[in-house]
Amino acid sequence: MEVKIAGSKRKLTEDELKRAEGVVGAPLPEEYRRFLLRHNGGYPEPGDFRIEWTDPRLARAWRISTVADFHALDDGATLDLLRDFKTFQGRIPKGTLAVALDPGGNVVLLGLAGEHRGRVFFWVNSLPAEYDETDFANLGRVADGFDAFIGSLFDSGAE
Repeated sequence: MEVKIAGSKRKLTEDELKRAEGVVGAPLPEEYRRFLLRHNGGYPEPGDFRIEWTDPRLARAWRISTVADFHALDDGATLDLLRDFKTFQGRIPKGTLAVALDPGGNVVLLGLAGEHRGRVFFWVNSLPAEYDETDFANLGRVADGFDAFIGSLFDSGAE
């Protein structure tokens, strides 16, 4: 099934992306850069995705989630990429960027550095106290790349 992105914000320029990378402190993975240049936010149809966990307790609660909205690089947007970068600093694993929210306020993260660069993860905003929310071990694995993530989106109601 082809994924369509609706509700995108204004078109971005390469200079705007470079300035954003300066704020984030890392180059954005190429697949995500292309997505921002083409769509700059919006929401996917369909938008459900599967999550893999190393901790079986987390797997019981979140096996599937939904992209409610992708962050946009637009200070007028509800989900502004740079504003949320600052909001989540110190709460999410270092070297990740919040790129989307699910309906419950959980976050889809994109790895920006090292072995996690380009990979897509799921971060739960209300983990039990015994979990370190900044530890990669407590993230759900979603996809090995942003294009693979978009390509894996499906309609769970159609299964």
